[in-house]
Amino acid sequence: MSSTPAADAFTAPAPATNSPVGLFAGGREAWFTALDHDPALRAKASHDAIGALLDVLTRTDVPSVVDHDYAAKAGSVGAGRLLMALDYTRGTGSDETWAQAFTQGPMHVLTSKIISPLLTHFRTVDGASLFPGDATMTPAFRDSPLWGPQTNQVGHFLCAVEAGTRLGRFAHHGIEKKVFELGLGAADKVAGFQNLEGTVEDWSRAGIIGHEMIGDEDGSGFLGQLKAYDRLVANGDPDHIRAHWDAAVAAVLAGRHDEAWTHIDAISRAIEAPTTPADVQANLENDHPRFATPHANRDGNSREDIALSVYGFATGYAAMTTGFSTPQALRSALEARFTASGAEADAIDAAAGR
Repeated sequence: MSSTPAADAFTAPAPATNSPVGLFAGGREAWFTALDHDPALRAKASHDAIGALLDVLTRTDVPSVVDHDYAAKAGSVGAGRLLMALDYTRGTGSDETWAQAFTQGPMHVLTSKIISPLLTHFRTVDGASLFPGDATMTPAFRDSPLWGPQTNQVGHFLCAVEAGTRLGRFAHHGIEKKVFELGLGAADKVAGFQNLEGTVEDWSRAGIIGHEMIGDEDGSGFLGQLKAYDRLVANGDPDHIRAHWDAAVAAVLAGRHDEAWTHIDAISRAIEAPTTPADVQANLENDHPRFATPHANRDGNSREDIALSVYGFATGYAAMTTGFSTPQALRSALEARFTASGAEADAIDAAAGR
């Protein structure tokens, strides 16, 4: 997404509480370990994943030094809490060893063992997801009707938030962005991409949209997803994917849900993302899918995921550009959009046609 005036239209809710006092005596890793083994948090997460995440964002026992460090990095206390949540959940949950990764080549090692762990938020504790399920999320963002209650929509949301925060940070650091993009351009050449632009914006689109083009059962990993996006935008991006993505994010930032879903649906149609169980069955019967493996059910792909990614990306971008003055301001904004009882949930569901 490129910086647009619409980004400035996002206004964080007024703060409802003061900043936390930092009651927990310890550093970041000790704090994360304490969260892992907090029985009340684990119990809530098992049936209300998004609610448990919101609780983490507004806890009053975050160590003061941790709070201050994240706030300084993000530019506001509330946005700092979002960065904290990203670090807490960071990881793939994969049990692939380095030796196994090396058997699939250096690019697989780079993407699966180095890049993916830095970008994904599916860390597990004792073999279980930190925030499993989507039962209490805004219905338009739930994909459990397709893939079952084991879905990890909070983790998926945070992956998009990660990408949004990165672009938002670069909005303040133009020289750093240019240096970073030199590396992306080099990666384009090494991987053999022909159409993926060496920009933060296009790599963000590629990672997010590519993930919805090839199902988890395909086994091609992050590199395969990037290659799928490279094919999607070949020949001058005939489906206008880049424009649809940028317009969808700008619409979310401005609170225009109907407009956002118009662009979300355009992307979903272009990549043949399943929306209903009937779509999954059609994928199983499809001899010639546009991008996916023939007869694959596209496990983990959905229109709901594209939508959640757009909204998550916009959230991360807003956090780093507009900011959230307090943890409660952040919670209020997320609660409004991403919980079933939130103030914007009905409007989002209506725009999604639910």
